[in-house]
Amino acid sequence: MRSPRPAQSALAHPRARGLALAVACFAGLLALWWAFVDTLPGQFLEAAALAGSEIGSHRVDGHARMVLSAISMPAAVLLVVVILLVGLLRRSHRRALWALVAVIGASASAQVLKHWILFRPDYGITARWDNANTLPSGHTAMAASAAVALILLVDARWRVPAAWLGAAITVAMGYSTLVCQWHRPADVMAAVLLAVGWGALAVAGGAWNDAGPSSHAPPDGADRGACPAPALAALWLLGALGAALALALGLWVLTRMDSPLGRWEYFASYATGSVALVAASCLSMAGLVVLAPDGEARAPLALEAP
Repeated sequence: MRSPRPAQSALAHPRARGLALAVACFAGLLALWWAFVDTLPGQFLEAAALAGSEIGSHRVDGHARMVLSAISMPAAVLLVVVILLVGLLRRSHRRALWALVAVIGASASAQVLKHWILFRPDYGITARWDNANTLPSGHTAMAASAAVALILLVDARWRVPAAWLGAAITVAMGYSTLVCQWHRPADVMAAVLLAVGWGALAVAGGAWNDAGPSSHAPPDGADRGACPAPALAALWLLGALGAALALALGLWVLTRMDSPLGRWEYFASYATGSVALVAASCLSMAGLVVLAPDGEARAPLALEAP
């Protein structure tokens, strides 16, 4: 009589964890906006990072503009079509539907937040003539949502490699917007959190509880074993190291706020934003992966328990 409970618990916990991660991501987005857009020290640090991004940019801005040109409305439509095709071919209709929700939700909410909800106080240090709010970055949100969709669609054994690939794609897109002075560091980090937040909502909605061919791992947990724990731990470690380095560099720049900044301070501000982007991408993608139900391999067996 008690045997079904472990299976139900295995399904319920990922949803609760998904909701918790979504709330944390959306709260983090608002925290980034408050800290770096709504306060004078935050705007100062971001303005320094924007100025610092010009140091040596001529060596990489050509490649950065190629990356940015890949994200457009036709590319967004193509991404939606690919998600639908992958879901249909793999008979994972629920995953495909939730992956679509994540992509469309992240992209649409990025524009709504940037243009109609969030604002940017004028402290007289902005580099834009109109002082418009640029948080979150639409290009980075699209790239990060594509990474999230990939993680949602693949089998459990491929989720960690997908997280590594997704983090790399997200960093490449976010860094390109920094190099070309399209966005400030907080803009791209907020976009990453927004996309992963929508992915976490998809998990909370039951994206990984479908009855498709990949909904269950092999009986002895081979599916989880195919994703080595060291690979996921390395992603966590890279993110944690990036966060620590970004915090140290950012605090050092803020101590120089009352004096004229030199080349090193500008470069340190730029490095702070770049490293923080790596940290946000790695930590958030790893956080999405660990939402997978620990008991999905055991659920079929639990129903047969005496």
